[in-house]
Amino acid sequence: QMCIRDRSSIIFIQQLGRGLRKSSNKEYVTVIDFIGNYKTNYLIPIALSGDQSQNKDNYKKFLTNNDSINGVSTINFEEVAKKQIYNSLDAVSLNQNKLILKAYEEVENRLGHMPLLMDFIQQHSIDPSVIFSKFSNYYEFLVRYKKIDALLTENESKNLVFFSRQIAPGLKRIDSIVLEELLKNELTYDELKNKMLNEVKDITEDDIDTSLRILDFSFYNAGIEKIYGSPIIECNERMIRLSDAFTNALSNQTFKIFLEDLIELSKYNNEKYQKGKNGLILYNKYSREDFSKIFNWSKNGSSVIMGYMIRSQEMPIFITYDKHEDISDSTKYEDEFLSQDELKWFTKSNRTLKSKEVQKILSHRAKGIKMYIFVQKKDDDGIYFYYLGTAGYIEGSEKQDKMPNGSNVVTMDLALDKAVRDDIYRYITN
Repeated sequence: QMCIRDRSSIIFIQQLGRGLRKSSNKEYVTVIDFIGNYKTNYLIPIALSGDQSQNKDNYKKFLTNNDSINGVSTINFEEVAKKQIYNSLDAVSLNQNKLILKAYEEVENRLGHMPLLMDFIQQHSIDPSVIFSKFSNYYEFLVRYKKIDALLTENESKNLVFFSRQIAPGLKRIDSIVLEELLKNELTYDELKNKMLNEVKDITEDDIDTSLRILDFSFYNAGIEKIYGSPIIECNERMIRLSDAFTNALSNQTFKIFLEDLIELSKYNNEKYQKGKNGLILYNKYSREDFSKIFNWSKNGSSVIMGYMIRSQEMPIFITYDKHEDISDSTKYEDEFLSQDELKWFTKSNRTLKSKEVQKILSHRAKGIKMYIFVQKKDDDGIYFYYLGTAGYIEGSEKQDKMPNGSNVVTMDLALDKAVRDDIYRYITN
């Protein structure tokens, strides 16, 4: 029965449990192994964890840290089994429209009315991020499947795209707090700054400034209004107020309901993933844009951080561990872990030991520059990388080398300040 190609995690559990009987003189039953369909073995972590979020990262975490299984059961995956399930998870699409629609209808039936995003969370259903991976915002999904009439203007819908992508993930707690404060009334910059610094723990004036740049869109490149609509706020002569377009949008009750839902989702995500903080959390996944926000850069650095970048006292290093075979010879860097706390690293091509940039890296400690290491397993992982902590150059390890196309490159070994956690290390290097 386990070989049947079924896509239901519930039926998977039923098949696994069918025929199992605990003898009256035994305390437990041990399932040593079972034969199943490899094409659907991504259902194993979904079924055994009870997690219906359709979030692949959640399932990968379960495979590497499965002591959280519900009830009194325990489970152990051999490395070969983990690898097969990882491959299956990477290959399958868990954000198909039909899966999202099915999750919606299940929650709608339970509640008896149209669910909001936080309802999916409270009903232990699909993760809203899965919806955002297929639709620009939740409203777009509802209109597509005729769950709601088209009640918003184009600009209002674009504003919801902004909140869905930039605020709802909950990267920084301060973003939703500043937004809620400005929804109450307009303030001078000093009034807002003093209120935030006095009432909110662990924030800086730079954090507040970054939130304002995000909300007035000055953090982004020109033309962002084509995607996100009109800016949310205006900052004129040190006075901060909601923009006229956004104020008009708030008069639309439908828009306001969706907005408030997204703000609640932002606060929930920040508590769950960022522990209520505004900074980097070890082993969380971040993008280059996320780094720019957390370190309060004046502009989104996602288009300029090519592998790494030194700005002020920060040096983020983004590494893709397994690279596609078809990439150019000038970018075939062979970065690799030497151990759980050491990494062989390549600078950009056309660099020598005498290059100013390389000299700056080699003297990063003396200059007070901190290296932040981010690694993803392969290009298919998209824009997000695991944060593995800070690191430092190992003196004497630098070496002049050549890329496959003959261009100069410098290699060196980096020592991580904290050894990479076992499960993350095995996942990246296996």
